[in-house]
Amino acid sequence: MSRTQLATCVMTYTTGTQPVLGSVRVSSNTASFSYKMSTPDHNTNATERASTSEEKADEIVDKRGKTNSVVWKWFAYLSSDKLQVSERCKMFRRVVPTSSGNTSNLFHHLKQFHPIEYSESQKMRHYKGLSQPVSEISPGPTSPSPAVSKEKPMQQTRIAAFMPQDKQSKRYKDITKAVTNFLTKDMMPFSTVENVGFRKTMSVIDPRYDLPGLKYFSRTAIPTLYGEVRERVQEQLKSRSYFATTADLWSSRTSEPYLSLTVHFIDQDWKLVSLCLQTVYFPEDHTGEAIAAGLTDALASWGLSEERQVCITTDSRTNIIKAAELNRWRRLQCFGHRLNSAIEKVHQDKRVDRAVGVCKKGGGCLLILLEEETGPCSCSGGVSLATAQAHQ
Repeated sequence: MSRTQLATCVMTYTTGTQPVLGSVRVSSNTASFSYKMSTPDHNTNATERASTSEEKADEIVDKRGKTNSVVWKWFAYLSSDKLQVSERCKMFRRVVPTSSGNTSNLFHHLKQFHPIEYSESQKMRHYKGLSQPVSEISPGPTSPSPAVSKEKPMQQTRIAAFMPQDKQSKRYKDITKAVTNFLTKDMMPFSTVENVGFRKTMSVIDPRYDLPGLKYFSRTAIPTLYGEVRERVQEQLKSRSYFATTADLWSSRTSEPYLSLTVHFIDQDWKLVSLCLQTVYFPEDHTGEAIAAGLTDALASWGLSEERQVCITTDSRTNIIKAAELNRWRRLQCFGHRLNSAIEKVHQDKRVDRAVGVCKKGGGCLLILLEEETGPCSCSGGVSLATAQAHQ
């Protein structure tokens, strides 16, 4: 070692169980030896050793009673802690202060010091159906409560909140019935429930609702709804002394023939009520006899007596007129149908057809009307109706 060289060494001096660090300075000129040592606070160390010895003497015991949180897998109490007020980490055996009934600090401790265990706790909460209590979702640790109070019931949300609803539950049945009413009331095709947009809408309304398929609505839901509505309508009809009906034969866009029967009556509040009793596929020949039999069967299926029928309203086609005559029912002609027939016949008149053609030209129609009312018009565009007809 050189004359002026300073050597600093770190020595470990053991006193009891506590290590002590020291520095040695050596000078070759004076051959002196100086030693500077950091000594611990022996009173503090003695207290800590005594506390550690007591903790080691106590056993770690789990939390008493029902535990709703997975965090208690990593936390417990000393057996000497009869009231179980000091939660301890099983790995550190260190107290983790918490407030009564609150486990947020425990999760925070796992996240900060035991990331592997924290990750495992999150998986357990997800897969075992246990969720973090409302009190656990605070962003940081909470201060410990100075007093011991009764444990508050923890609010929790189970994984069942994200599972499909029970098909026997009231909520599931109510939503399914609402979809059924939508299909029938708005006359929507059954395929609506298979559309991507509609299914997306339902998933946003209630993510837990599992929308049934097309076959369920066509074979189960709508027939069931029809049965319920039919019972209510029959109850209404039983209390009516008299009623009137409307019958119509019509064809769909695919040329499929149908026969519709609608009943009309005045209710107890003096309001006109109209109910379509049926629209049935009618492939038979549209003869008067076939129509008469179809209408009679329709009334019988609803328990309606022909004697209580005031009249039936139909169009002016000969086959349905004959059907009413065969059943000996009083018949009224449909005003809308008669008006439409009159307009069609008017169009068959060539004079009216020519006049309509002039009006469709647009430019002189207003001038023609003014000329008829006030005399010849000085405008160059004015053409009299008589002149226009003469040139046709």
